[in-house]
Amino acid sequence: MNEETWRFANQYCGKSMVSLWTDFSASFSVIAIALVFGKEPGTVGTVGGIITMLQLIPLGGAIIPTEIALGKNLMKTGREDK
Repeated sequence: MNEETWRFANQYCGKSMVSLWTDFSASFSVIAIALVFGKEPGTVGTVGGIITMLQLIPLGGAIIPTEIALGKNLMKTGREDK
């Protein structure tokens, strides 16, 4: 992978993650933890684990469009990644 490809992928994925993070994860996490604040440690841990797993959804959602954009970008620039 060359430097140009790496930089493009990082910037594109970063923009996607910021968009998905602010829309879904931040508000959901705060509300969910607030609801179990002061409960038993096992309950807080379970809710925290569920939140962590749910936060992986936007990560996966950012990878697929990044790969598609990478393919289009490489075709547009005419460069082949080796």
